[in-house]
Amino acid sequence: EYACGEDCVDLKEDHDNCGLCGNGCDNDQVCEQGLCVRYINCYVACDEDDDCGAGICLRPGKCDAYCENVPVIELSEEEQQELLTSVAKQKTYELRKMIIDDKLILEIINIVGAPLQNFTITISIPKRAAEKATEVSSDYPFDIIHDDPVIRTHFQTLTGTQTLTYYFPKNIDKELEEYFVVDIKHGLVSFKQEQILDKDELSITRIFREDAEGTTVTLKLTPGKTLREVRIPLEVPKCLAGSISEMNLKQDNYVVVNDDPLMVWIFSTLETEEEIEFRVPRIVDDECKKQLRAFGLAEGKRIPISPWLPLAIIPIIGVILIFFQRFHEGGPQKHLGKKEFFIIARDKGEEEHEIERAWYEYRRRF
Repeated sequence: EYACGEDCVDLKEDHDNCGLCGNGCDNDQVCEQGLCVRYINCYVACDEDDDCGAGICLRPGKCDAYCENVPVIELSEEEQQELLTSVAKQKTYELRKMIIDDKLILEIINIVGAPLQNFTITISIPKRAAEKATEVSSDYPFDIIHDDPVIRTHFQTLTGTQTLTYYFPKNIDKELEEYFVVDIKHGLVSFKQEQILDKDELSITRIFREDAEGTTVTLKLTPGKTLREVRIPLEVPKCLAGSISEMNLKQDNYVVVNDDPLMVWIFSTLETEEEIEFRVPRIVDDECKKQLRAFGLAEGKRIPISPWLPLAIIPIIGVILIFFQRFHEGGPQKHLGKKEFFIIARDKGEEEHEIERAWYEYRRRF
């Protein structure tokens, strides 16, 4: 191979660099052994994907161009169960924290689609932003856990994406961002209330385009109707990409669940055809291509999906409940003092910041 600009090409076969860089063959010619050879009775089957109906055009505009059918990704119920449960056990939401114009902005994205029950956001605020919790304000109501200041915002259920903005009496900048400690807890997740989209509601097709440097993978999403809060869990097989870092991702509307790679793509609204595209530095065989798994979830009518879904309920218990069960064997008849609470917690190996938060909540509740 030779370097032509930024591309590595085979000068013996490359249609656009035949024999030497920049020497392109005509549409009715092919490059053979570095020479442009004219096809007799050349027939160009396709110039673009639109010429192929539901398929795609490979080697468009050339004599050896051809159309290829695009397979629809269809997972069995068991495969959907396995993939959705794998996501939910590792991650149910994405927290994005930022400071803009002296305001703390929290963006919380529900990545599993199903409502997250009893969703609480506890924020420990640095003194450099506010001396007391009473000095903090927000567009959404919150409770004061401690005037130190520690505040808590609660949602009975969290769906979709929620953005919270907090205001402070002092000027704050991005350097202070790491000192805002945000702790999130929520209760049960039940996928009985989630809608798994069938191929008529959302068709997902996979397209692999290969060249000398690797493979471009495109997932084409075609909705049958307008869909809200769409989530696309996507599992990429190891034979295609060993980690997220090997994937050159074209879009950024995704959440990484783990580096395996397992991710969830986020669309607030899906009305027309959209694409998910990434590139990997290798050529893969047909068996590997079949291992790419994805399906669609969306907000909508609440229907029971199948008998397996109750098995996917994921309990995520708040820290205070754990502390209460561990440290309070006598139940509510016996109330612990702060010193005793801290001694027991430290003996259990808990982190200091978690002990402090748990103590405030314990005192408030019990």
